[in-house]
Amino acid sequence: MNEITIIKPDDFHIHLRQGSDLEYYAKESEKQFKRGIIMPNTVPPIVTVNDVNRYRDEILKVTEGFEPLMTFKILPDSDPGIISELKQNKVIAGKYYPAGATTNSEDGITDWKIMKPVLKEMEKHAMVLSIHGEVPDSFLLNRERDFLPILDEIHRTFPKLRIVMEHVSCKESIDYINSAHDHVAGSISLHHLISTIEDVINDTSIKCMPIPKTPEDREAIRFAAFSGNRKFFFGSDSAPHKVEGKIGFNPKSGVYTAPVILPKLAELFYENGVLDKLENFVSVYGARFYKLPLNREHITVIKKPMIVPDEMYGVRPYLAGSEISWSLKN
Repeated sequence: MNEITIIKPDDFHIHLRQGSDLEYYAKESEKQFKRGIIMPNTVPPIVTVNDVNRYRDEILKVTEGFEPLMTFKILPDSDPGIISELKQNKVIAGKYYPAGATTNSEDGITDWKIMKPVLKEMEKHAMVLSIHGEVPDSFLLNRERDFLPILDEIHRTFPKLRIVMEHVSCKESIDYINSAHDHVAGSISLHHLISTIEDVINDTSIKCMPIPKTPEDREAIRFAAFSGNRKFFFGSDSAPHKVEGKIGFNPKSGVYTAPVILPKLAELFYENGVLDKLENFVSVYGARFYKLPLNREHITVIKKPMIVPDEMYGVRPYLAGSEISWSLKN
């Protein structure tokens, strides 16, 4: 098989940044995705209806056929009374960041129980809870694993609340999601399908949170993605940072994967003999979990080499300088 045509995918976790750079990143994602769930950890964060509508309008102004699926950031003082209005304004999810877990999360949650009134309203209004699942004070490689008891407690307290454990990075998360109710799902990124902690040590440009872990963890994530399990779907967590922010001591966390996502996924699925499962992973399972209609547009990826640029928009993209054996069909 030298090409595959699939329903145009959705990116169920993406960072588009702000200001003048927004246009670059939004248009790059638009080439491959019809919709994208927009992360709210901007500065200032997206927390109110006005914030949501303003950011959505900014994205729509620089794209043509891309639909931003908006989220809001849950803060310690978030008002549960706003959930109904957020829902009416087509906000699809609320995002839970443990304080200090990742970029712009210093204002996040220190104890999940403070969110109970908000989560109760989200459950009532069928809004998804999106989670960056890490315990920031734990050892780096254990942070996601150590968060799982918190995830389980939230799930047991609000059993009808749909929950997405974002960018799963360890085998224990895969196992938990598999054992949990269908209201719990996991998003999987391209870089967690490929990289390990050794890669991050050798290339600081791919440092991200949660950090890629062991080859065994990577294999568990691949098995989940390749298996055709509807509880796992694609979310890139593409998060661009300028080159100067990715060097030196303590580089910023985030990997800019957007330019290479579909070609590299096609290559990866093809090499593992599961190219027929790609469409469900990127175009079907996530939409169904979020209760969205499937997209009507299609996109074709062909077995034709492409070289990943060393730099784009002042950012070093994931897999920079390497050759990918698949590419988008023009």
